[in-house]
Amino acid sequence: MSSLKRKILSGSLWTIIGQFISLAISLLSNIWLARLLNPDDFGRFGIIMFFISIANVMVEGGLSAALIRKKEPTEKDYSTVFFFNLFVSLSIFFIIFLFSGKISDYYNDSSLSLLLICSSIVIIFNAFQLVPSVKIIVDMRFREKAIYEFIATILSSFTGIILAQIGFGIWAIIFMNILKSLFLVIILNVYSFYRIQLIFSRSSFRSLFSFGFNTT
Repeated sequence: MSSLKRKILSGSLWTIIGQFISLAISLLSNIWLARLLNPDDFGRFGIIMFFISIANVMVEGGLSAALIRKKEPTEKDYSTVFFFNLFVSLSIFFIIFLFSGKISDYYNDSSLSLLLICSSIVIIFNAFQLVPSVKIIVDMRFREKAIYEFIATILSSFTGIILAQIGFGIWAIIFMNILKSLFLVIILNVYSFYRIQLIFSRSSFRSLFSFGFNTT
């Protein structure tokens, strides 16, 4: 078996293992939290995650897949994608901030506005982890990526459970979600060896966006 095939097989295996472990930990922590929190809290969190999930798709914009697909992505490509992701994430955060009151009124829940604004910080954090994550995938360091995601998941889940135990209510889930993203940002930016460069190339953006837009 060639070296490339071994790397692909190993990478696929570590990706599956990483996803399975992260999902298992998240499932167990949610089961634990379900015993500590009331159904209304999980209902509010479900509403919040609806908006956050859509926002994350828009922030990513398919450009991560475009970078992975490109044979030899340059630092110019990485930096262009980073600044695009950051701009979109800040824009979406601002939009959610403006309309959080309307969303809260629509669901007839006055507490939803602040919860949604605070949860939306994740959108900005994710903009800082997308490119380092892609860099690790391009370098075929799948085992390391799985380990980093495991560390972020276990730390955030443990913190969320502790907060729920001491009476933080729905904020325990909110902080758990924020901390997972924050931990990933820190770990990925330290160990991906990617350093932000102040570059934005229109030609690079056009070539990547033409593929990424269709993916999105």
